[in-house]
Amino acid sequence: MKTDRLAPWAAYCVVGIGMLFMLAPFFFMFVFATQSRTEIFSLPPPMFFGDDFFNLAILTKKIPFWRNLGWSVYVALASTALTLLFCSMGGYAFAMFDFRFKNAFFGLVMGTMLLPSFMNMIPTFMIMDILGWIDQPRALYIPGAASAFGIFLMRQFVSSSIPRELVEAARMDGCSELGIYWRIVL
Repeated sequence: MKTDRLAPWAAYCVVGIGMLFMLAPFFFMFVFATQSRTEIFSLPPPMFFGDDFFNLAILTKKIPFWRNLGWSVYVALASTALTLLFCSMGGYAFAMFDFRFKNAFFGLVMGTMLLPSFMNMIPTFMIMDILGWIDQPRALYIPGAASAFGIFLMRQFVSSSIPRELVEAARMDGCSELGIYWRIVL
């Protein structure tokens, strides 16, 4: 009986220790950002935040930090939104529709996961060059908007958690396919 209560706490302890090891570099990055150069390289290294914010001032003056952060947030949000949109559409189509060569198309999509990612680099670069998207943010988020893994994941989600009866009931009530996708699947 006591071993049943001990097992979850042991697992929590192991996960907690692992979490501390993974968060330690981030903690020291912020601690060292508030220390002088001599304090950073002293032994033992500082464990608490200092009062020297010169490093942070350099960070925001020497490089366009806020502009780069804004572009990073923009690319992350656009990539997430487009991936969610296109992968959920593909997953919904493969899960709920019966069409000719459905399994062959799905096998073809899954087969693209067998190719190493570096095989797509040069063709993707050539397409981006033809479209004039070199050095444009859209070249970062549009090529990966419909990934095979995302389509597979959304197909599994739709087929396991959304009953066909619910979709059929929505069709009988006069809901369009886009309405079913938007109101039920998403």
